[in-house]
Amino acid sequence: MTHSILTTGMSLLFITLLAIEQPEEKPMSLEEVDVARHREITSKAVSAILLLLLKWFKASRKYARPLPPRRSSTETGFVPAS
Repeated sequence: MTHSILTTGMSLLFITLLAIEQPEEKPMSLEEVDVARHREITSKAVSAILLLLLKWFKASRKYARPLPPRRSSTETGFVPAS
């Protein structure tokens, strides 16, 4: 389930990035350049975080193993003090 959430988030991020159109006829003002730069940095940071989460969940699932069964106190020889 986590895998599907992360892939959906990444696909939405890339769709958002592709939907941004910049007109090439007029030069961009300094403020527009700053906004575009900020948007690019933020999107790269978000995509890096999503990739790291995806890798972490994949690794934790790969190395996850079931817990050993619990032994009762009679099997271990432990007798609680009364």
